[in-house]
Amino acid sequence: MGLELPAPAECFRLSASHVLIMRIDFDLFKKTILSANDDQPVFYDSPPVEYINWIAGLGIPVELKDFLRYLSLLSEYGIGTVTIFTPHQIIEENKEFQFIFQAGFIIIGSAPNGDMLAIEY
Repeated sequence: MGLELPAPAECFRLSASHVLIMRIDFDLFKKTILSANDDQPVFYDSPPVEYINWIAGLGIPVELKDFLRYLSLLSEYGIGTVTIFTPHQIIEENKEFQFIFQAGFIIIGSAPNGDMLAIEY
């Protein structure tokens, strides 16, 4: 039984700065991350307090705050060629690249070529 993926036209759009943006279905992402590899991701039972406080101060939609709290991995997790960061890495990357956050994106991982995996808010 495979995952049903939406048609590409429903998932992507090109921003004014010619960046390809993919809309994310949080439920599909959760299913994918849990079924992507034989090695299952290991999550914190309770996300680190520093991470919870950082999320609370972001001024982003509640649904995205919930998703970020869910995304509390004990170690980096690879899905294909993409790496999903730990809470500490998510905080550090967003602090280092504040201009990306200020443009409306939260960095949650990276690709092998150094491209950032980010969620638009």
